[in-house]
Amino acid sequence: MLHIYAATKAQEAIVIKGNREGLCVLINALVSAVAFSDGTAEIFDGDAELLH
Repeated sequence: MLHIYAATKAQEAIVIKGNREGLCVLINALVSAVAFSDGTAEIFDGDAELLH
């Protein structure tokens, strides 16, 4: 489980809440994005819909 709450105003923090599994998926997506030259990674939400 992972929830990312976007900032609603400039200079406002983004809140990330999740369990260990969700946070590991996020970390792996970030590592994959850095590893590829275009800086992207494909991740899916709980309904298996592609998120960009």
